Amino acid sequence: DPELLGKITEFKQNALAHKSIFKIAIFKFGYADINDGNLEQVKIAYKQLIDDLRSQISGLRFVHITPPLIYIVTKDDGNAAKMKMATWMKETFKDKDSIFDLQEVESDNGSCKLGSVWTICDKYRSTSRCPSKNQGVDAPEGQGHLCESAANRISKAFLYSIYQAGK
Repeated sequence: DPELLGKITEFKQNALAHKSIFKIAIFKFGYADINDGNLEQVKIAYKQLIDDLRSQISGLRFVHITPPLIYIVTKDDGNAAKMKMATWMKETFKDKDSIFDLQEVESDNGSCKLGSVWTICDKYRSTSRCPSKNQGVDAPEGQGHLCESAANRISKAFLYSIYQAGK
């Protein structure tokens, strides 16, 4: 996916351009970035990004965010691949870095799912009764924006993961 690889490249260039002040790196995938067709390519590119930054910026710390899920009710449209990416991230980086498991938060630890595939819980997604602050209301299926109240709650846990990385 050229757009995602471009996002990774841009992040790396910005980090290296500011390496004298860069202390904690946090790269977040979007809910549409990872699917069955690009999972292995994304793992390779992400690992290369982390390895390059780790080797070129002394003392840099990382917060890894598991890829956000989408809302699924009829068929999996990439969440299984996102779950595989999350498992890989947790296994690959658990000994060195902080990991913010957004998937666990969005799915209430897997209690919201279609079959065995986790999904963002209805109560957290952007709907007309609780829209996203900047993204409005999601489609009936296939998007993964958080509603404003859920985003406010989840952001506290995310900020804590940054704090932990900085200790």
